[in-house]
Amino acid sequence: GQWCAAGGEVDPAALPFTVEGDTTDGESQVEPEGCGSSIGTAPDAVWTFTPDTTAYYTISLVSDGGPTLVLITTDCDDLAAGCVGSGDFYSATEEDFLLEAGVSYHLIVDGWSQSEIGAFTLGVSLSCVPDCEAVDCGGDGCGGACPNLCTSSEICDDANQCEDVSLKEGSTCSNAFQIKDLPFSVEGASTSGLYNTNAFGPGECTDEGLSQGAGGGSSDAVYAISPEVSGVYTITVEPE
Repeated sequence: GQWCAAGGEVDPAALPFTVEGDTTDGESQVEPEGCGSSIGTAPDAVWTFTPDTTAYYTISLVSDGGPTLVLITTDCDDLAAGCVGSGDFYSATEEDFLLEAGVSYHLIVDGWSQSEIGAFTLGVSLSCVPDCEAVDCGGDGCGGACPNLCTSSEICDDANQCEDVSLKEGSTCSNAFQIKDLPFSVEGASTSGLYNTNAFGPGECTDEGLSQGAGGGSSDAVYAISPEVSGVYTITVEPE
């Protein structure tokens, strides 16, 4: 790990950060196996970045025939144990990574083979700060997900708050959507997290569902009808 300590530093107060480097006369200090690649015998260079804000950061690497690989690890002595991820910049030029405040990350510029050496430009910039302070679940505002604090009897509502599933209309038999006028047609969605995931059997509909039955693998949307006339009714469902 001493060679990592001797590398460059990325100042979190000076973002966006760019630096030009060259691995032509460098040495191969690390084998990236276990951190996004099984090969990487080219000379490498390293910069250490300790963010002051937990956020998504854009790592970029531009070269013309030079190194095309960036490994991100918290442990230079054991890349696999400290591996956060890696970026293959052979065709792409940038990639976002979620990095935590106060953690030191080593950005190792490397190449897939010994022929990938030469000049490069490494960049680090702030992409997006996730916001999970006022929510129980759902998205973090950056395309990722906040920790889900909902219990097994709760769902994540449209406001990213935990809601008792038994209170949501259409989620159980006791609070089913009511069909009043015929012909009846409705468009809906039983997307994951909106409704309960009970299983049901012929002639049986309970709020707890059944241990055996159909429909236990996906969310439900429950509709109820009380016919005024006995007869044969046609029920159709058209999935999209």
